[in-house]
Amino acid sequence: MASDTLRTGLDAPERIKAVTLIKSNSRVGRPKAGEAEDIEPRILARTWDLFSSGGYNAVTYDALARLEHMSKQTIYARYATKEALFHAAAERRIRSWGEETRQEIEATAAERVSGFVKASLRIMLTPDSVALGQLIRGHGDSFPELKALIRRLWSEGAKRLAAHLQSGRPALESEQAQVIARCIMDLVLGHTSAFYGDIPQGEARDAYLEEWTPRLVEMALRMLGPVR
Repeated sequence: MASDTLRTGLDAPERIKAVTLIKSNSRVGRPKAGEAEDIEPRILARTWDLFSSGGYNAVTYDALARLEHMSKQTIYARYATKEALFHAAAERRIRSWGEETRQEIEATAAERVSGFVKASLRIMLTPDSVALGQLIRGHGDSFPELKALIRRLWSEGAKRLAAHLQSGRPALESEQAQVIARCIMDLVLGHTSAFYGDIPQGEARDAYLEEWTPRLVEMALRMLGPVR
């Protein structure tokens, strides 16, 4: 007993306490039972928060582990590279935007073009949407899978909008509807792609949307011409 105390500076009860504490600390960051299914949404949501507030360079495993109180190993086990992590977070956010737009369109059955333009313009003027656009335009070659995803989802969105345009318009042929849908989407995208620096926020953003949404809706409706 004396030799153990001399070696460690601790007597037996204190050594037991220290070992217990070390074992306990070694488990910090590991998911508790029943929490595992919540880990990926937390990681991806926090990743997107970091990107939105500080850009791509702000997304680090250290920051994620610290803010979410989990080990870096927990994150690496799910996303082996930063690129894979960011791609997953961006895809999650982009799909949520698509779902918001779909709900807006379906909620305005009589004015689906208006609903699409309103939802798209509102989403595209959010800080994280603008930041993602800037990243892809400036460093798209570094994110080929993300660029491909955006193109694919854009194409899917055009098809859904074309189907909505045809609803209640028997004179509108499928090919014509798809062309008009793409023109409407390009109209909104072209309008918002001009934002490379500061974008209107708060009351200024509300005023901007109030001014420009009806203008873009009218432009979009003109594309339908007599078939609307």
